[in-house]
Amino acid sequence: MNGPVALGEHVRLVPVDESNRRACLALRVHRTQHTLIASNEKSLEQASKNPQLVTRALVAADRVVGFAMYERRRDGSGYIWRVMVDEEHQGHGLGRRLMELLLEELRAAGLRPVFISHRPENRVAAQLFESLGFFEVDFEADGEVVRELRPATAGGQGDDRSAP
Repeated sequence: MNGPVALGEHVRLVPVDESNRRACLALRVHRTQHTLIASNEKSLEQASKNPQLVTRALVAADRVVGFAMYERRRDGSGYIWRVMVDEEHQGHGLGRRLMELLLEELRAAGLRPVFISHRPENRVAAQLFESLGFFEVDFEADGEVVRELRPATAGGQGDDRSAP
């Protein structure tokens, strides 16, 4: 590895394809996070079997540094299944940038409302999602907290449902 990339470097979301699949599979979360998120291998396997699932690689300075997967639901909503940044690149604002880019894509696709879930013990994720305008609305059968992106309020990030 060449060391962590900086947020100021060109950061973009790209589809996962044969040119970056291996790099996505090589991404790892910190050892303390293994129980908080499914592996990218599992995610890519799920996506190969479900055409509603969309996979994205976060690329910074021409390196794959993160991964995301969301579902385009038949009811027009979006559900973010996975968001992760490689352990080497955590703590540099890339998780927030990944979420911002993902939400831009979901808005552009007209997917509303947008949901995300996380393990209740994952306080870092909870704080990030809350800061972006996600509010707790339910729990999955496995105990995961379900959050919905709500309309922006004064000073908040939230979802602008009036946007085209």
